[in-house]
Amino acid sequence: MKIIEDKEKYPALFLFGAGSNDLLIREWELKNAVSITENLREMWNIIGSGTAFETEDIFAIQPDIVTGESVDSITALYRSQGLPSRYWVIHRGMGGLTVFDSESRHLLQLSESSYEPSRSYADFDEWYCECLRAEYAKRYSLK
Repeated sequence: MKIIEDKEKYPALFLFGAGSNDLLIREWELKNAVSITENLREMWNIIGSGTAFETEDIFAIQPDIVTGESVDSITALYRSQGLPSRYWVIHRGMGGLTVFDSESRHLLQLSESSYEPSRSYADFDEWYCECLRAEYAKRYSLK
């Protein structure tokens, strides 16, 4: 996955805690009746929660070392403000929210004010490459 490669090449741009483990992720899926994609599982296992490019918070099942938020806590916050229950917030940043849609199993980029999807991604790697990395590659001279 490209985010893992970038984290290794450009460690100053990524502040992440430890990854999770597959057993905890599967327990979380069972508890929440959700089936995440394999590369989102891989990302949560290897990287977990954290901040990329100084302003982009990425959430997993364990709390983020910077914000203290997890996918559960950040999703609960937005659900209390009208976010549909099929969405799980995995990212908040300059471009709004990115959610995992438990029905389509895609990642959706949403407006933070209306929760209307503006773009759909098949998986985490596609989202990272076409959304975050595309936005920051030139600014940080990513190769």
